[in-house]
Amino acid sequence: MVGSPGSMFRLVLLSEDDVGTEQAAERIERLCLLDGGRHVAIVLLLSSERGMVALVQLQAATMLNHQVPILPISCTADLVPCLDSLRLETNSSMQPQQVPGDSGRDLVARCVRGPPLSPRKAGYLTDYFGDMKGLVGSTSSPQGQRAICDLVGERDGRRVIAFFTEGPRLPD
Repeated sequence: MVGSPGSMFRLVLLSEDDVGTEQAAERIERLCLLDGGRHVAIVLLLSSERGMVALVQLQAATMLNHQVPILPISCTADLVPCLDSLRLETNSSMQPQQVPGDSGRDLVARCVRGPPLSPRKAGYLTDYFGDMKGLVGSTSSPQGQRAICDLVGERDGRRVIAFFTEGPRLPD
């Protein structure tokens, strides 16, 4: 749980091997029942080439029944910075209420190698491609890759493309 004394942010930590299991589905269901499903998230550890498949599978499973943000991390060392970022977002009194659809932007912002994209750049990608399937599909063609780089800039575009085509950066 992350948050200030007045608020709690509940998390489920999953590995890519947990995705699709009955136990994981039960844990996610219980998570979404807590506090009406507000202030909840799933942290998914992507540690192999199967990670992208697990991420997309988890996203598809949760989008049907729950609007739960999924925070992918590529190694356990990324967990503390991820939780710190989440704590700052949760504790910010100036933070506007999340509206439906923001969780997709949140996911896209974290599907890059290195630090997350800015909310504005994540918004460009989700507005242009419509969904994660469209974004992922665009990384396999030169035209799609060009569109990504045109939307978020060459450097950030290459980080997004590398995440989907080469997988998350694995620890040495």
